Amino acid sequence: MIIFENIFRQMLIDTNLTEKRVFLARAPQKPAPQLKTPYMVFFHVGPEPMHVMEGLLTPLIRVYQVSIFDPSQSLTIAIADTLRDMLVYWRGVYQNALIGGIFYENETSAYELDVELHQKIIEFRIIYRWLNLQPAKFHPSSINRSTQRSNDRSNPPCPRNPVPIPASSRPGQPSSSSSHLAASSSAPEFQ
Repeated sequence: MIIFENIFRQMLIDTNLTEKRVFLARAPQKPAPQLKTPYMVFFHVGPEPMHVMEGLLTPLIRVYQVSIFDPSQSLTIAIADTLRDMLVYWRGVYQNALIGGIFYENETSAYELDVELHQKIIEFRIIYRWLNLQPAKFHPSSINRSTQRSNDRSNPPCPRNPVPIPASSRPGQPSSSSSHLAASSSAPEFQ
């Protein structure tokens, strides 16, 4: 299964700013040997889902946080600036994704006392869609709900939704001449 985090990790590795030391969610922890610096840790902060009644729309939009760690504060700043310059506004095909754009969101700094490392934190918004993605095949098990039901259904199908009653004919509702309805009917159309 393909996940976008694998693609973004490879993109960060390809910048060659921390060699192959790019980790999803967290760096190796103790008792692992001391990790060579500098290194990056990234994770998915959150999506911006765009839905219609039938399902998810494309493109997909995700926000990722990338943290750069090193004992040298100036090196973390230099790597963060270089990474931002390399990724921001980049668009095109990368592996199995069409990247519509990578956008700089914000950045901050921190110092990790327990490991004595400076941290530069950057957030990127990435707009993408999949190319040639083969969806996973659904293979229902031999025992599922549909085979356990009998063929004669005791429940009739759901009735169709009734025709909506106009607001003007409902008691206590504003008439169609109200300014609210007039303002909504003159809303701009998007192409």
